Order: sequence, then C-alpha cells, then structure tokens
Amino acid sequence: MSVLNPPEENILMEDPTDEDFCHVDTNSERVE
Repeated sequence: MSVLNPPEENILMEDPTDEDFCHVDTNSERVE
C-alpha cells in the first residue's frame, strides 16, 4: 500500500485532473 501512495501523489502533482480524482477515489475505497 505504501508503494501505491508515492505514485498517486506524483500523478496528482503532475496533472490534477478528473482522472486523478477517480484514481484517488478508487484508492480510498481499497484502503478502507
């Protein structure tokens, strides 16, 4: 899970778009 965190943050910083938001949502659901 820790490995998924770094890449996610990188994507958000690179291009904060709707797609990124979707990825974060999916990750949040998986973490919970």
